[in-house]
Amino acid sequence: MIAIRYLAKAEQFTPIESLVYIFGTMCQRANEVVPHFNGTRLLMFSLQLTSFFILTSYSASIVALLQSPSRAIVTVGDLVRSPLKAGVMDTSYGRVYYQETQDPDVQDLYRKKIKPHGDQAFIEPTEGIARVKQEMYAYEAEVNAAYKVIKDTFAPEEVCKLQELEAIKLPPFGIPIVKGSKYRELIRQRLMWQREVGIIRRFNIIWIHQKPLCENRNAGYSAVGLVEMRYLYFFLAVGFLLALVTLLGERTWWKEASKKWKSHTAIIKRKI
Repeated sequence: MIAIRYLAKAEQFTPIESLVYIFGTMCQRANEVVPHFNGTRLLMFSLQLTSFFILTSYSASIVALLQSPSRAIVTVGDLVRSPLKAGVMDTSYGRVYYQETQDPDVQDLYRKKIKPHGDQAFIEPTEGIARVKQEMYAYEAEVNAAYKVIKDTFAPEEVCKLQELEAIKLPPFGIPIVKGSKYRELIRQRLMWQREVGIIRRFNIIWIHQKPLCENRNAGYSAVGLVEMRYLYFFLAVGFLLALVTLLGERTWWKEASKKWKSHTAIIKRKI
């Protein structure tokens, strides 16, 4: 009779107890209550199974998010609005271009991320690419110089995480000749022939470093450090603080309740 009453009472959750039980179930925490009725058992099993699938799907989405490259920055304007720092390859034409360009996004990039740092923003490719690898940094450089440093210093899985934007829009390649020259058609035909037979491509491969290819996106895994876990540590610290405040409050309440109970007991004893 006592056991039956205990089980019946155990299934009568208050609203607060029900909320705590649901929250604990979603966090994959067990409960000491063993239900007696089959309907309650089926409900608890369904909650546990649902929380298992939700937690598995959430963990998989977090892992995929950490491993996939970000597409939040696709234009120079996005780069200006991002928290990334920026640097430029130290060239004479680069300094002139950023100061005289008419592109509003490039003007904002120069005014907000390059000009405040002065000459320190114009650095060599080795230093700029190294900062791209180690920091939240964007570096503008000639592709020939940048690709060489990337091939020498980046691992295959790190190449897949790079993203390329066009800040300086160069005019198409051309050969200047005298207006009305009779050699124009001859030069045009020979250039087309060199392109068709692969001579231009061959010299490009010899003299210009090609863009590093992302051969295997799943070759490596991103390390999760303090920066990625900072919000978790913040919530953990808040939880510890709330637990400590609750403990102190309960101890204070218990001391006051104990004093009142002792005083009432003494009064009853005196009356008796």
